[in-house]
Amino acid sequence: MLNVSAVVDLLKNDPQLAVFIPSDHIKGYKIPDEFREITPVVLVTDIRSEFMAYGSDHAGGRYRTVQIQIWFDPADPNIETVELLINSIMENSRWMYTFDSGVEIDQDTLKDLVLTMQFSKNDYKLN
Repeated sequence: MLNVSAVVDLLKNDPQLAVFIPSDHIKGYKIPDEFREITPVVLVTDIRSEFMAYGSDHAGGRYRTVQIQIWFDPADPNIETVELLINSIMENSRWMYTFDSGVEIDQDTLKDLVLTMQFSKNDYKLN
């Protein structure tokens, strides 16, 4: 399964996250046009995949990084709660929180807030 699909499924199927973000607002790769003016909305994308753990000229694993971006209304009081919840969901699936942009103004809308999070994971294959 692709990392983006796996992470989207993880987030969509978490009942605690569903309290704050409807599952149909969690998207992979692209946000459909009809969601451009709706918050909160989540976008999951692959940003890095690197083979590693070489032995006998063959990779024994892969280092992967996904990015999760969340757009919020500035009046939403649950931004930090959602961040902590997503971190917990990802850690429970062996993803490490490796980057946090902090909450910023979305430069496209100039009205929404956006939080960018990155999570990385080492996947080792068995030979």
